[in-house]
Amino acid sequence: GQDTVLIDADLRRPRVAERMDLDGTIGLTQVLAGDVSIHDALQSTSEPRLTILPAGRIPPNPSELLGSEPMRQLRQP
Repeated sequence: GQDTVLIDADLRRPRVAERMDLDGTIGLTQVLAGDVSIHDALQSTSEPRLTILPAGRIPPNPSELLGSEPMRQLRQP
């Protein structure tokens, strides 16, 4: 019964947006790069209380982005 955000953090082979029939061009990659806010990248779904943060465009440096300070800040409650 709680709101849930599903984050597609597979920056090499993202699949969540495709499987949920969402636009995957803007997502986690752009949030971590500082190009868009997380609120602008989140996408609603037809499932109640489920929001998706797609992976976004595939970056040249996925492991660096996932280990970055912006990613650590994103994980903070």
